[in-house]
Amino acid sequence: HELDRRGIAELHAGDTAIWPLIRCGPRSDCNAGASAPPTLAHPLGTDAAGRDIFARVIYGGRHALGLALAALLLAASLGVSMGALAGALGGVWDELLARPVELVQTFPAIIVVAVVQAVFPDAGGWALVLAVGAVRWAEVARHVRATVLRVQAEPHVLASRALGAGRMRILTRHVLPEALPAVVVSLMFGAMSVILLEVAVAFLGLGSDASWGGLIAQGLDGTAPRGAMAAAAFVAISVIAVYLVADSLESAVRARVATTTPEWRSG
Repeated sequence: HELDRRGIAELHAGDTAIWPLIRCGPRSDCNAGASAPPTLAHPLGTDAAGRDIFARVIYGGRHALGLALAALLLAASLGVSMGALAGALGGVWDELLARPVELVQTFPAIIVVAVVQAVFPDAGGWALVLAVGAVRWAEVARHVRATVLRVQAEPHVLASRALGAGRMRILTRHVLPEALPAVVVSLMFGAMSVILLEVAVAFLGLGSDASWGGLIAQGLDGTAPRGAMAAAAFVAISVIAVYLVADSLESAVRARVATTTPEWRSG
Protein backbone atom coordinates (compact mmCIF):
# COMPACT_ATOMS: atom_id res chain seq x y z
CA HIS A 1 0.00 0.00 0.00
CA GLU A 2 2.88 2.33 0.74
CA LEU A 3 4.22 1.66 -2.76
CA ASP A 4 0.82 2.41 -4.29
CA ARG A 5 0.51 5.68 -2.35
CA ARG A 6 3.97 6.76 -3.47
CA GLY A 7 3.16 5.81 -7.07
CA ILE A 8 -0.02 7.88 -7.01
CA ALA A 9 1.87 10.85 -5.56
CA GLU A 10 4.46 10.56 -8.32
CA LEU A 11 1.73 10.32 -10.91
CA HIS A 12 0.32 13.65 -9.76
CA ALA A 13 3.83 15.09 -9.74
CA GLY A 14 4.29 14.12 -13.41
CA ASP A 15 7.11 11.70 -12.54
CA THR A 16 5.51 8.43 -13.63
CA ALA A 17 5.61 7.55 -17.32
CA ILE A 18 2.89 4.87 -17.52
CA TRP A 19 0.33 3.94 -14.87
CA PRO A 20 -0.33 1.31 -13.52
CA LEU A 21 2.17 -0.79 -15.51
CA ILE A 22 5.03 1.09 -13.87
CA ARG A 23 4.76 1.21 -10.10
CA CYS A 24 7.72 3.52 -9.43
CA GLY A 25 8.86 6.84 -10.76
CA PRO A 26 12.10 7.02 -12.75
CA ARG A 27 13.98 8.81 -9.96
CA SER A 28 12.58 7.10 -6.86
CA ASP A 29 13.78 4.15 -4.81
CA CYS A 30 11.40 1.23 -5.35
CA ASN A 31 12.45 -0.60 -2.16
CA ALA A 32 13.63 -3.53 -4.27
CA GLY A 33 17.28 -3.13 -3.34
CA ALA A 34 20.25 -1.85 -5.32
CA SER A 35 21.20 -3.68 -8.52
CA ALA A 36 18.31 -6.12 -8.09
CA PRO A 37 17.84 -8.73 -10.84
CA PRO A 38 14.81 -8.62 -13.16
CA THR A 39 11.51 -9.68 -11.60
CA LEU A 40 7.87 -9.58 -12.61
CA ALA A 41 7.43 -6.29 -10.76
CA HIS A 42 10.66 -4.85 -12.16
CA PRO A 43 11.23 -6.40 -15.64
CA LEU A 44 14.75 -4.95 -16.02
CA GLY A 45 15.66 -4.93 -12.35
CA THR A 46 17.04 -1.89 -10.55
CA ASP A 47 20.20 0.17 -10.86
CA ALA A 48 22.86 0.87 -8.23
CA ALA A 49 20.59 3.49 -6.63
CA GLY A 50 17.61 1.12 -6.39
CA ARG A 51 15.65 2.84 -9.16
CA ASP A 52 13.48 0.81 -11.52
CA ILE A 53 15.34 0.53 -14.84
CA PHE A 54 12.23 -0.22 -16.90
CA ALA A 55 10.53 2.90 -15.54
CA ARG A 56 13.58 4.96 -16.49
CA VAL A 57 13.68 3.52 -20.01
CA ILE A 58 9.98 4.22 -20.62
CA TYR A 59 10.26 7.68 -19.10
CA GLY A 60 13.27 8.30 -21.34
CA GLY A 61 11.16 7.44 -24.37
CA ARG A 62 8.42 9.81 -23.30
CA HIS A 63 11.04 12.49 -22.71
CA ALA A 64 12.71 12.03 -26.12
CA LEU A 65 9.49 11.82 -28.13
CA GLY A 66 7.92 14.73 -26.27
CA LEU A 67 10.90 16.98 -26.92
CA ALA A 68 10.99 15.88 -30.57
CA LEU A 69 7.31 16.75 -31.02
CA ALA A 70 7.68 20.17 -29.38
CA ALA A 71 10.84 21.00 -31.35
CA LEU A 72 9.34 19.97 -34.68
CA LEU A 73 6.13 21.90 -34.05
CA LEU A 74 8.24 25.00 -33.42
CA ALA A 75 10.30 24.32 -36.54
CA ALA A 76 7.14 23.77 -38.61
CA SER A 77 5.58 27.03 -37.43
CA LEU A 78 8.66 29.07 -38.29
CA GLY A 79 9.54 27.17 -41.46
CA VAL A 80 6.10 27.23 -43.06
CA SER A 81 5.69 30.95 -42.36
CA MET A 82 9.12 31.96 -43.63
CA GLY A 83 9.09 29.62 -46.63
CA ALA A 84 5.62 30.68 -47.73
CA LEU A 85 6.52 34.37 -47.47
CA ALA A 86 9.77 33.90 -49.38
CA GLY A 87 8.11 32.00 -52.21
CA ALA A 88 4.97 34.12 -52.42
CA LEU A 89 6.56 37.57 -52.21
CA GLY A 90 9.65 36.80 -54.28
CA GLY A 91 12.13 39.42 -55.37
CA VAL A 92 13.95 41.29 -52.62
CA TRP A 93 11.92 39.56 -49.89
CA ASP A 94 12.96 36.17 -51.21
CA GLU A 95 16.61 37.19 -51.09
CA LEU A 96 16.29 38.64 -47.59
CA LEU A 97 14.62 35.50 -46.24
CA ALA A 98 17.03 33.19 -48.06
CA ARG A 99 20.07 34.55 -46.23
CA PRO A 100 18.93 33.46 -42.73
CA VAL A 101 18.13 30.00 -44.11
CA GLU A 102 21.63 29.60 -45.51
CA LEU A 103 23.18 30.94 -42.30
CA VAL A 104 21.18 28.70 -39.96
CA GLN A 105 21.96 25.55 -41.95
CA THR A 106 25.69 26.05 -41.30
CA PHE A 107 25.32 25.62 -37.52
CA PRO A 108 25.35 22.09 -36.04
CA ALA A 109 22.34 21.65 -33.78
CA ILE A 110 24.38 20.17 -30.93
CA ILE A 111 26.51 23.35 -30.79
CA VAL A 112 23.36 25.45 -30.60
CA VAL A 113 22.07 23.25 -27.77
CA ALA A 114 25.33 23.71 -25.85
CA VAL A 115 25.16 27.49 -26.30
CA VAL A 116 21.52 27.66 -25.18
CA GLN A 117 22.34 25.48 -22.16
CA ALA A 118 25.23 27.78 -21.26
CA VAL A 119 23.08 30.91 -21.54
CA PHE A 120 20.03 29.36 -19.84
CA PRO A 121 21.38 26.67 -17.48
CA ASP A 122 17.94 26.01 -15.98
CA ALA A 123 16.20 25.60 -19.33
CA GLY A 124 16.37 21.79 -19.20
CA GLY A 125 14.67 20.12 -22.15
CA TRP A 126 13.49 23.46 -23.48
CA ALA A 127 17.07 24.21 -24.51
CA LEU A 128 16.85 21.30 -26.95
CA VAL A 129 13.43 22.41 -28.18
CA LEU A 130 14.62 25.98 -28.83
CA ALA A 131 17.87 24.85 -30.42
CA VAL A 132 16.27 22.31 -32.75
CA GLY A 133 13.46 24.69 -33.64
CA ALA A 134 16.00 27.42 -34.41
CA VAL A 135 17.97 25.10 -36.70
CA ARG A 136 15.37 22.78 -38.22
CA TRP A 137 13.01 25.53 -39.42
CA ALA A 138 15.42 26.34 -42.24
CA GLU A 139 14.99 22.89 -43.79
CA VAL A 140 11.20 23.21 -43.59
CA ALA A 141 11.33 26.71 -45.08
CA ARG A 142 13.43 25.45 -47.98
CA HIS A 143 10.87 22.75 -48.82
CA VAL A 144 7.93 25.13 -48.52
CA ARG A 145 9.60 27.79 -50.66
CA ALA A 146 10.37 25.26 -53.41
CA THR A 147 6.78 24.03 -53.36
CA VAL A 148 5.40 27.57 -53.47
CA LEU A 149 7.52 28.43 -56.50
CA ARG A 150 6.48 25.22 -58.26
CA VAL A 151 2.76 25.44 -57.54
CA GLN A 152 2.51 29.14 -58.41
CA ALA A 153 3.42 28.27 -61.99
CA GLU A 154 0.75 25.56 -62.31
CA PRO A 155 -2.01 26.27 -64.86
CA HIS A 156 -4.86 26.09 -62.32
CA VAL A 157 -3.09 28.64 -60.09
CA LEU A 158 -2.44 30.94 -63.04
CA ALA A 159 -6.12 30.62 -63.97
CA SER A 160 -7.17 31.51 -60.43
CA ARG A 161 -4.94 34.56 -60.51
CA ALA A 162 -6.38 35.60 -63.88
CA LEU A 163 -9.89 35.34 -62.43
CA GLY A 164 -8.96 37.80 -59.70
CA ALA A 165 -7.94 35.54 -56.81
CA GLY A 166 -5.75 37.37 -54.33
CA ARG A 167 -2.30 36.32 -53.20
CA MET A 168 -3.51 35.15 -49.79
CA ARG A 169 -6.33 33.07 -51.26
CA ILE A 170 -3.95 31.39 -53.70
CA LEU A 171 -1.50 30.72 -50.90
CA THR A 172 -4.06 29.17 -48.55
CA ARG A 173 -6.23 27.35 -51.11
CA HIS A 174 -3.65 26.06 -53.57
CA VAL A 175 -0.07 26.44 -52.39
CA LEU A 176 -0.02 25.39 -48.72
CA PRO A 177 -2.10 22.22 -49.24
CA GLU A 178 0.45 21.18 -51.86
CA ALA A 179 3.33 21.96 -49.52
CA LEU A 180 1.91 20.06 -46.55
CA PRO A 181 3.05 16.55 -47.63
CA ALA A 182 6.63 17.74 -48.18
CA VAL A 183 6.60 19.46 -44.79
CA VAL A 184 5.38 16.29 -43.08
CA VAL A 185 8.14 14.25 -44.75
CA SER A 186 10.77 16.79 -43.71
CA LEU A 187 9.50 16.74 -40.13
CA MET A 188 9.48 12.95 -40.03
CA PHE A 189 13.11 12.82 -41.11
CA GLY A 190 13.77 15.61 -38.63
CA ALA A 191 12.27 13.49 -35.85
CA MET A 192 15.07 10.97 -36.32
CA SER A 193 17.73 13.62 -35.94
CA VAL A 194 15.99 15.11 -32.90
CA ILE A 195 15.83 11.74 -31.13
CA LEU A 196 19.51 11.08 -31.83
CA LEU A 197 20.41 14.63 -30.80
CA GLU A 198 18.54 14.25 -27.51
CA VAL A 199 20.40 11.01 -26.85
CA ALA A 200 23.75 12.64 -27.66
CA VAL A 201 23.05 15.68 -25.50
CA ALA A 202 21.99 13.56 -22.52
CA PHE A 203 24.96 11.25 -23.05
CA LEU A 204 27.27 14.26 -22.75
CA GLY A 205 25.60 15.23 -19.48
CA LEU A 206 23.68 18.23 -20.83
CA GLY A 207 20.24 16.65 -20.58
CA SER A 208 18.10 14.68 -18.16
CA ASP A 209 19.68 11.71 -16.42
CA ALA A 210 16.40 9.79 -16.81
CA SER A 211 16.67 9.75 -20.60
CA TRP A 212 17.95 7.27 -23.15
CA GLY A 213 21.27 9.07 -23.49
CA GLY A 214 21.66 9.30 -19.73
CA LEU A 215 20.91 5.59 -19.35
CA ILE A 216 23.49 4.70 -21.99
CA ALA A 217 26.07 6.87 -20.21
CA GLN A 218 25.29 5.17 -16.90
CA GLY A 219 25.71 1.78 -18.53
CA LEU A 220 29.27 2.60 -19.57
CA ASP A 221 30.40 2.83 -15.94
CA GLY A 222 28.61 -0.37 -14.98
CA THR A 223 25.87 1.35 -12.96
CA ALA A 224 22.99 -0.03 -15.03
CA PRO A 225 24.15 -2.14 -18.01
CA ARG A 226 20.65 -3.55 -18.59
CA GLY A 227 19.28 -0.02 -18.81
CA ALA A 228 21.94 0.96 -21.33
CA MET A 229 21.16 -2.02 -23.56
CA ALA A 230 17.41 -1.44 -23.31
CA ALA A 231 17.77 2.28 -24.04
CA ALA A 232 20.01 1.60 -27.04
CA ALA A 233 17.48 -0.93 -28.35
CA PHE A 234 14.62 1.55 -27.96
CA VAL A 235 16.63 4.24 -29.74
CA ALA A 236 17.35 1.91 -32.65
CA ILE A 237 13.73 0.76 -32.91
CA SER A 238 12.40 4.33 -32.76
CA VAL A 239 14.81 5.65 -35.38
CA ILE A 240 14.20 2.73 -37.75
CA ALA A 241 10.42 3.01 -37.36
CA VAL A 242 10.45 6.76 -38.03
CA TYR A 243 12.75 6.25 -41.02
CA LEU A 244 10.48 3.61 -42.58
CA VAL A 245 7.43 5.84 -42.18
CA ALA A 246 9.29 8.89 -43.53
CA ASP A 247 10.67 6.93 -46.48
CA SER A 248 7.20 5.66 -47.39
CA LEU A 249 5.76 9.15 -47.15
CA GLU A 250 8.58 10.55 -49.28
CA SER A 251 7.93 7.97 -52.00
CA ALA A 252 4.23 8.83 -51.96
CA VAL A 253 4.96 12.56 -52.18
CA ARG A 254 7.37 12.09 -55.09
CA ALA A 255 4.81 9.99 -56.95
CA ARG A 256 2.14 12.62 -56.30
CA VAL A 257 4.35 15.44 -57.56
CA ALA A 258 5.31 13.44 -60.65
CA THR A 259 1.68 12.74 -61.56
CA THR A 260 0.54 16.33 -60.99
CA THR A 261 3.41 18.06 -62.82
CA PRO A 262 2.44 19.05 -66.39
CA GLU A 263 4.49 17.56 -69.21
CA TRP A 264 5.54 20.99 -70.52
CA ARG A 265 7.25 21.65 -67.19
CA SER A 266 8.72 18.21 -66.49
CA GLY A 267 10.50 18.03 -69.81
